[in-house]
Amino acid sequence: MHQLYFVAVPKVTGETIGEAMNKATDLLDSNNFCSSEGGFFSTRKGDWYEVGGRWRDFLCYRHEWAKNAKTEIEAYLKRPENLDGKDMYHIRGAHYGQDETKKKKQAELRERCELIWGKHRPEEYPKVPWDRFYSEKGIFDRSEKYIDDCAEPLSDGVVEYLRTHTKKGKDEFSGFSDVEIFVEDDDGMVEEWLVKDWISQIDEEPRAFIGKYWIVAIDYHM
Repeated sequence: MHQLYFVAVPKVTGETIGEAMNKATDLLDSNNFCSSEGGFFSTRKGDWYEVGGRWRDFLCYRHEWAKNAKTEIEAYLKRPENLDGKDMYHIRGAHYGQDETKKKKQAELRERCELIWGKHRPEEYPKVPWDRFYSEKGIFDRSEKYIDDCAEPLSDGVVEYLRTHTKKGKDEFSGFSDVEIFVEDDDGMVEEWLVKDWISQIDEEPRAFIGKYWIVAIDYHM
């Protein structure tokens, strides 16, 4: 089973997103997140993990442009001429095997969805595609070229986004109320929190947190 997880590491002026993600993975590895060799996770939390993974676009959708792009893409895919009978075509992470007709239609729809996504995506935003799970071979692409925005500086907007999506009964995110975050402070001390409880800490003293951490999205397998 795949599980969404977050890592919070101290933010240093001038650091890049790539450096932040490396800090997060170094922190997990040094605390034996997926091994049983001591450290904070001495009995290991998962079998393996990767940055982003199935949630490689989770943080992206806190941005208004991404939400607008998603709305337009969904409306396009629901047009009668774009349906597979009564159902929407599966585009992201889907493979139609030997059905050449469906594969051709899927490719046509994917291309149009990418154009819609590109139209909305700001010029300064990392050039991540809409379908981050596709490769030219038509299989899942686990390469790191699609995780350029899996880390964000902790801001008021990020806090509110996490708060919204870790509430019980929040539509497609209803299972996220127990999502956890692994936090390292400036002194190198580490703790694991439920995201909702860590947010309560931020609410008590926001100036100690906002702008001082990177948030990195992790997918781990249990």
